[in-house]
Amino acid sequence: MLALICMVSGRLDDAAIHFQKSYEFCTDSAYGPESAQTCHDYGSLLMARGEHGDREKAISMVDQGLWLTEELAPSDLKGSFRDQRAQAEQFATR
Repeated sequence: MLALICMVSGRLDDAAIHFQKSYEFCTDSAYGPESAQTCHDYGSLLMARGEHGDREKAISMVDQGLWLTEELAPSDLKGSFRDQRAQAEQFATR
């Protein structure tokens, strides 16, 4: 939640820190659906921030989230990840 609050308030670097911590917690705790949602939101942040290395990290987050959704099948995220992957590819060509 802190990551999203930071993101919408324009504190993108702080949001990235909170998303990274959330991702690590969800992964370590085997919270698959929560991890997938974190990957989705973290990928969006990284694409919005656009700093050095964010493109590669965004693509990695999106790919991880897409894999999780395919494994765990929370169907509401599958289409969103596919759309986000297309956006990440467009982001990569900028």
